[in-house]
Amino acid sequence: MYAAYPYRYMVTMGRSTRHSSTRPWNALASANARLNDRIVRLKREGLYRTFVRLERRVGLYPTAWLYEADLRNTEEVVSFCSNDYLSMGQHPLVLEAMQTVLRDSGAGAGGTRSISGTTPHHTRLETEIADLHTKEAGLLFTSCFVANDSSIGTLGKLLPGCEIYSDANNHASLISGMKRSGCVTHIFRHNDVVHLDALLSASDRTVPKLVVFESIYSMDGDIAPIGDICDVADKHGALTFLDEVHAVGLYGPTGGGVAQERGIDHRISMISGTLAKGYGVFGGYIAGSAAMVDVVRSFAPKRTGHISGVREPQLSYIDPGSPSRWE
Repeated sequence: MYAAYPYRYMVTMGRSTRHSSTRPWNALASANARLNDRIVRLKREGLYRTFVRLERRVGLYPTAWLYEADLRNTEEVVSFCSNDYLSMGQHPLVLEAMQTVLRDSGAGAGGTRSISGTTPHHTRLETEIADLHTKEAGLLFTSCFVANDSSIGTLGKLLPGCEIYSDANNHASLISGMKRSGCVTHIFRHNDVVHLDALLSASDRTVPKLVVFESIYSMDGDIAPIGDICDVADKHGALTFLDEVHAVGLYGPTGGGVAQERGIDHRISMISGTLAKGYGVFGGYIAGSAAMVDVVRSFAPKRTGHISGVREPQLSYIDPGSPSRWE
């Protein structure tokens, strides 16, 4: 019946509201024109983002197959762009653990942990993460970007008057958390302990302080003076937050990262890491005191999701007592 009229009708609260059928299309066309103009400018600047179509094959790392746009023709290439540093994403024990959980528990989580419940796989993994970093508790996230953003943002908000001291070259995820926290943030020069000490010396000793830095800066190829930073933080009564994303799985006797390798992981207040990269799979995490982790779990924005809707095959628990290296 509506086809006989030049307008469509929308019934709201018992009343009919008349709208021109062309207005939504005009708005869409205008938006598309503006957005396409931005893409044209981006291409002109040489900054247009493209996705290379690569397919990895188990057992042939670092070989991959490069697909053309039609997804038909392929070329064998050597991939140096993967963050799966140790090829753990193809490790037989990892694949076996994932297949076992898929077979026994299925592929979907059925919802968030707070709604559908958590699994013993995740609980065991969080216990292992805490033990890996000599901490009281661990918490899983869908990525380390989310872990950093949620944790720093939450801790900063809940520590009254907290000030954050950030390395100048910190990752965007750490910066995002600082912005979310609303805290006053001081930037110290990259790996410059003297500058950090000077900034902390000028601060109010009565307010909480959090020093945020990374162990390995992937874009710079250097490693932080973790012990020296801890010395300065202790001197001024500051907490420390260390991002070990590019180090876990590669450094330390059990893969706990650079802080573990140097025997000082116990001096860090909170450590974040990833289950991708060195571990080759999926997800991120934090490890710290029981109180700090529980506060993040309880107060972090619900939209961040602590392994929200992710099934355990991606993060399968593997007994650390079993062999876990390529033979």
